[in-house]
Amino acid sequence: MNGNNGPRYSRRKALLVLTASVASVIVAALLVLDMIPGLRGDPGASDSSNVASRSGFLYAGIPARIEFMTDTGEAIRMNLKNVPDGDLRRGGLSTAKRLDGAWDILVRTGSVFNPFDPSSELAILNSNQTTSPVQVSDWMAQVAGSATTVSQMTSGAFDATVRPLKTIWKNAAQSGVLPDEADITHALGRMGWGYVTLLRDGEGKWEIARNRPAMELDFGGIVKGWSVGMAMTFLQDNGVKSALVQVGGEIALAGNSPSGRPWRIGIRHPLEPGSNWTILNISGRTAVSTSGNYEQPVMIGNTAYYHIFDPITGRPIPTDVLGTTVVVSGGPNPNAIADGLATAFAVMGPDRAIEAAAKMEGVEVLFIVRDPASGAPKERTTPGFDRFRH
Repeated sequence: MNGNNGPRYSRRKALLVLTASVASVIVAALLVLDMIPGLRGDPGASDSSNVASRSGFLYAGIPARIEFMTDTGEAIRMNLKNVPDGDLRRGGLSTAKRLDGAWDILVRTGSVFNPFDPSSELAILNSNQTTSPVQVSDWMAQVAGSATTVSQMTSGAFDATVRPLKTIWKNAAQSGVLPDEADITHALGRMGWGYVTLLRDGEGKWEIARNRPAMELDFGGIVKGWSVGMAMTFLQDNGVKSALVQVGGEIALAGNSPSGRPWRIGIRHPLEPGSNWTILNISGRTAVSTSGNYEQPVMIGNTAYYHIFDPITGRPIPTDVLGTTVVVSGGPNPNAIADGLATAFAVMGPDRAIEAAAKMEGVEVLFIVRDPASGAPKERTTPGFDRFRH
């Protein structure tokens, strides 16, 4: 949502004040090092009976995991059926229903936002290439609002209209031929975050208008973070105080780990599989997001290109940025913001991103970059990032 025009919020008959959350999935870039007590050999804990957990795969094979402390000694595991619902707590839901409700949010996210599923709401929206307003769901409006917020925060480095670029570079990878200048220029002409308007109609229903012909939206750089944040909010609204929700490289945290200590999150070494670059220790409601070239380079011929694209140049960002990890605390859905910022900061590069992050409340970032002289990885961070390593 990258043109020279800024975002436009409007409402027919009345002014609309848009409330958006303020604050890429690399499957193994973030590793949760905490272990469910008594189940995975954690020497610092002894009781697993108060932990509910579920893991599995979502749309496009993305791994997901939910884990939270329960109010009683009831332990829930994936594949455990017919759990009694009599154990009602403050939120009015049993442990099983809390787990199912949070998991359902993650599953339903794919049915709404997967652009490759022709029956998804996003695919249907993209197939309608009108510039007239199109009615959308509350979920679509929320994600579009969060995307606009991150675009504003990063002066357009995050752009949810980037799908035409993704398409031509995907085709280039399949053909082995780089896209030509005309293809890139044509794609850029169908983009521009400032050309997307989120509004309400006369009945108060959400609509999205794309003010350039044939614009397509792609929320892959923000929706996974949004979904884990929504699942965490559901759990907290139903009385859960300590929890973890993870979808690929997006993690939502609350409270402490089941061991009673801060959650320990390993940031994978970008060049040494199986090794961690560093370990974060985090307590309280916090979002962690990593974007990088860990798993998804675009291969054209024998050359690897980054899978993240600069919405200004229309080309992949430089591969000397090996990984970007963003930690955000505060705001109604910090995970949506962390996810979007991880993509945007990778586009901006360390100098601009670190300067920008320093002006954002509750935002810290770590870059792992390739040293131009030695080729070895090194890191650059915002001044406050190290507090998560103690």
